[in-house]
Amino acid sequence: MTAGQRSASELAALILALGCLRHYVWPLVPLEAGPSVWKIGSAVCIGGLLLLHWLREPSRLLGWVLVWFAFEEAQIIVGEVWWLLAPWEVPEGMGVMEARTGLSTVTAGLFAVAWFAVRLSPVKSDRSQHAK
Repeated sequence: MTAGQRSASELAALILALGCLRHYVWPLVPLEAGPSVWKIGSAVCIGGLLLLHWLREPSRLLGWVLVWFAFEEAQIIVGEVWWLLAPWEVPEGMGVMEARTGLSTVTAGLFAVAWFAVRLSPVKSDRSQHAK
């Protein structure tokens, strides 16, 4: 049985494990690390759920959306782990990675979202009608 053919009970167990990671691990760490561990657990949970969906119904466009989402979640994981290892000040309204590196990926991320939105839109333009 491949990953895409897991039984419903196996998928339920995987999703339950992801939910437990997200909801029950962060209180077990020191108070100052709790928010970072919550964000890391959430990013892993989101990534895991997306991967499970793609394994059941793979498509090229969904794969690219998942690559974008994985990139966004990886930034959270890397930034929070980095901050836990060597904390730095994060100004209000700024992301952890942006505060550390001085680079913002928001614009690139929004361009990717706009491209995906156009590709996923049920409304398609028929350029031949505009030429008349």
